[in-house]
Amino acid sequence: MLLSRVKQNIEKYKMFSNVETILIGISGGIDSSVLTQLVTLLAGREKIKVVLCHLNHSFRGSESDRDEAFVKNLAFEYGVLFESDKIDMPKVIATSKEGSAQSLSRGKRFDFFQGIASKYKTNSLFLAHNLDDLCETFLLRLFRGSGTLGLSAIKIKTKYKDLIVNRPLLTISRDDIGTYARDFKIKFVEDSSNDGDKYDRNKLRHHLLPFIKQEFNANFINTIKNVTDLIKSDEDYFISNIDKKLTEVVIEKSKKKYVLDLVRFNDMHLSFKTRVIRAVLENIIGSLYGISFSNIQDIIHIAASNDSKKEVVLLSGLKVKKINSRLVIE
Repeated sequence: MLLSRVKQNIEKYKMFSNVETILIGISGGIDSSVLTQLVTLLAGREKIKVVLCHLNHSFRGSESDRDEAFVKNLAFEYGVLFESDKIDMPKVIATSKEGSAQSLSRGKRFDFFQGIASKYKTNSLFLAHNLDDLCETFLLRLFRGSGTLGLSAIKIKTKYKDLIVNRPLLTISRDDIGTYARDFKIKFVEDSSNDGDKYDRNKLRHHLLPFIKQEFNANFINTIKNVTDLIKSDEDYFISNIDKKLTEVVIEKSKKKYVLDLVRFNDMHLSFKTRVIRAVLENIIGSLYGISFSNIQDIIHIAASNDSKKEVVLLSGLKVKKINSRLVIE
């Protein structure tokens, strides 16, 4: 039963440990509505307070307002707290000179979650990503040339800035979620944007994945899960050693600036070089979202160049300077 599988994930990854209040990010769609029903039920057994969080992006006009009203009513039915906000995301995207529509929307959404988390003095956020989402994310990142960190796809429990992000549906397929919703008559709303092929994820979902399942591997989604599990296992090994490597190469550090010893850094194996740079960038920026594998490679190339002095701005606000035997990232 789906409830027991979600309960097992929550217990295995200690998602309810040391928390009095949790946030659930909910759009009103089938995945987040099922997540809300399951997690609210389980949290209630543990006397944990639940806050439903809905950000109205204003992408779909009256339909977006409908979604917000639906979630508000759902919170009332479940007897849990409700927090929402509304932003004109199309205007934000039109006037912004940085980032894609997806990255800007994601940034605004997590800013919203962080604000609510601060209000309720918690850092625990639950999101409704499922096994199909993991597969789609893996393929999208593969097509874009991501490194192994990106190919490890979505993690069931991870950290984003000050938030602990929990995804107890990540081992569960979209089909199983749909079956549960039908069997238990879970209320949800349909997002009309999921029907078209405007977004790459929709193209994968509607065309490529059905073709792969039919022509190559009917169990393709679980195959991808096994691949990402192997990649995550390798990543866990490197991550467990990264603090030692940072100690070896970091000469100076502050909240917004790291200085690396280039002799020791250039002597490292490439696998550790990429991970040291990722760790430094994550410490400076707060997350790795928006950082591509090519950005990491550019920094490594600067470190290995013959120029004694070199400076480049890789991203807005991120500067990399080579000064003799030192590499400054700020």
